[in-house]
Amino acid sequence: MLNKLKAPNIILIVLDALRADKVLSTYKNKNLTPTLKSLLQNSIYFNNCITNSTWTVPSHINMFTGLYQTQKWLLSKSKTKFGNKIPILTEILKDLGYFNICFTENPWINEKMEFTRGFDIVLKNWKPSFIRMEKSKIFQITTFFLKIIDLKLKKIKSKKFLNFWYSFKNKFEAIIIKMLQKLYWKKIIFNYRNETINKLEDLNLILKNEYDNKPFYLFFNIMATHGPYIPIDEVKKYFGITNHDFKIIKNFLLNPLSSTVNINIRSKYLSDKKIEIVKKLYNACVFYSDQIVNKIITILKNLRLLENSYVIITSDHGEQLCEVGSLFKRAWYTSECL
Repeated sequence: MLNKLKAPNIILIVLDALRADKVLSTYKNKNLTPTLKSLLQNSIYFNNCITNSTWTVPSHINMFTGLYQTQKWLLSKSKTKFGNKIPILTEILKDLGYFNICFTENPWINEKMEFTRGFDIVLKNWKPSFIRMEKSKIFQITTFFLKIIDLKLKKIKSKKFLNFWYSFKNKFEAIIIKMLQKLYWKKIIFNYRNETINKLEDLNLILKNEYDNKPFYLFFNIMATHGPYIPIDEVKKYFGITNHDFKIIKNFLLNPLSSTVNINIRSKYLSDKKIEIVKKLYNACVFYSDQIVNKIITILKNLRLLENSYVIITSDHGEQLCEVGSLFKRAWYTSECL
């Protein structure tokens, strides 16, 4: 019955961590979102859009179920899984005859968290964990020898000595990581590559070859505007981002979790210069995010899949970016989103 009525396709694009005010703004005479502004000419735009939470999981639970996270906990008795009692949008659409495709760049959108339930195809383009020095050979060799020492020390019965050793070992590993970050920060940061536009060609092939004229639900989580805010080289040049900029904020990029904890909890604010650079990087990533949206729309348009489709573009949360004058003077995360 649904196919006979030509059920519309549904395209949900979540631009992760995109601030609402960036959609209609410019930066140093640069139009940050030409694609989104063009789409707005024939679209409905909600000026007052507040997300359910300031981070991915509870916000997506809300989008996938229509429930607040606290309601989901009561029904599923789990903080990490949906539970069989809760219907998920993808499963509802699948029962209605939809072909469901997920293109996720966010590691939280995975099988374990059950966000991929009901999807026929899941394409993963997760960001590389480039900040993790644990993968370096020097760190692996160091920890190998520490483990050998661990085995030797198991014979010692003194709890005081063992506690001292484990405390020393943890501090020593932290020192090694910091040392490696200082020595190889350029290699770590500049080896990072965002391949989203290239990876979208995989989706293009799937839609060409495997799509069988069923109505389809296409979900995206695009991470271009999510930390660590490193756009592609062409965008860096366009925004005048230099290696010196990265040098100034390298500690922020290499240690994002501790940096945000320091800002939000310990009130160890970034300097005005560092905030200015972070904002420049974020704005560049907004511009790149808009290019990704353009690529998605172009693919669908070329395949003539927009003719009977609803396209929804939103975000799961924003980024405060240490704005002065906010409720928390220099907080990092915000619930205001696109």
